[in-house]
Amino acid sequence: CALPICNKIWRRGLFEENGIRFPVRLWYEDVASSPKLYLHAERIIGVHRPWYCYFQRTGSITNSVSADRNTEMITAMNSSLDYYREQGKFEQYRTELEYMAFYHEFLTSVTRVNLIDPHSRVQDALRSDYLEQFPDYRENPFYRKAPARYRLLAELIRKKQWTAVHLLMTANNRVKGR
Repeated sequence: CALPICNKIWRRGLFEENGIRFPVRLWYEDVASSPKLYLHAERIIGVHRPWYCYFQRTGSITNSVSADRNTEMITAMNSSLDYYREQGKFEQYRTELEYMAFYHEFLTSVTRVNLIDPHSRVQDALRSDYLEQFPDYRENPFYRKAPARYRLLAELIRKKQWTAVHLLMTANNRVKGR
């Protein structure tokens, strides 16, 4: 479900032919671009070889301690969702788009913010944006097949159990050695 743009090779024509550009100075530019490119790709090929070496640097989005910039996930996600609506493809791919938003906005971004500040208004904004768009997300077949830990975390977020989310994610990071 992850969408990092850095581990993909895109045909330049996909950008040019469809007027797709990476947003300037927007966090989560991959979320605002990759789904649009997928819509127009004639084929997608996976290669099961490590061609990419991932380097996490201090100050990267993944390691950021700026809770406020995480609101840009809403902008990035809505950019992709709106694009699908404009292309007349939203309903056709609603299930996939809903789960993409669930994973990136509702789970990942909310927990990232919660770990920075469990009292942040940003986690509420992310939660509310997602739930306004997808109030019935628990009916999504991908959600139903999601790991139990995702569903547990989602339930805590839905109920605004921010202290429990913080304790759970802090413990998870300690187990993983972070």
